[in-house]
Amino acid sequence: MNKIISMFVLLFASINANAGILLDSGAPSFDSDMCVAQGCEGAKKWSVISGFTASSDWNITGFEFFAFDYNSIGTSSYLSTSWKIFADPSTSGTLSSISGLGTLVSEGTTNGSATQSQFTTIYGDIIDVTSFLISGLDLELDSGNYFLVQHHDFSESANFTVAASEENSTFYNTDFAGTFNSNNTGVAQKIFGKVSSIPEPASIALFGMGLLGLGWSRKKKQSK
Repeated sequence: MNKIISMFVLLFASINANAGILLDSGAPSFDSDMCVAQGCEGAKKWSVISGFTASSDWNITGFEFFAFDYNSIGTSSYLSTSWKIFADPSTSGTLSSISGLGTLVSEGTTNGSATQSQFTTIYGDIIDVTSFLISGLDLELDSGNYFLVQHHDFSESANFTVAASEENSTFYNTDFAGTFNSNNTGVAQKIFGKVSSIPEPASIALFGMGLLGLGWSRKKKQSK
């Protein structure tokens, strides 16, 4: 009986876990020239990275973003990453104006981890790419379209620009002043978490059959 109960506990644990990569825009392949740190376009610069769609309710636990280290600053002067998530009011997942960013649903400043390595681009160039990994988050998002906005702070002037991938999704560059420009290039980014879903009908049916079997087994023992 204990084995049967344990089996169903593991079943529902596996249903609700589903932790892993929710979004992966691809490995870095070239520099997009979109600034994500102070130095190249001002200390207050933000980059709106690829608008993403949550096809169901998501629980985001972290994200990883890749940037090209233009001035070879390295990671020793990295301080923190400021981020914001906006709910996109449109159905297309694209931005028509700064006001089109939608409703701010979450924001924070996190001391993430920054590691640097080299990538060979699709053009054969070797570039220094920094990974900014933010973890330990617990963000509940309803299904829908969103924008993830990030800015990386350093103790010295740093020129970091977006490391793009070959994925053809749209991302935007904006700042607090309200100006923007866009570029149809994928951005190397990953979002981690799990799908906050209810058990599937098949799983519920399996659980019900197990309960019936457990009841029949106990009744049979009592009749002996």
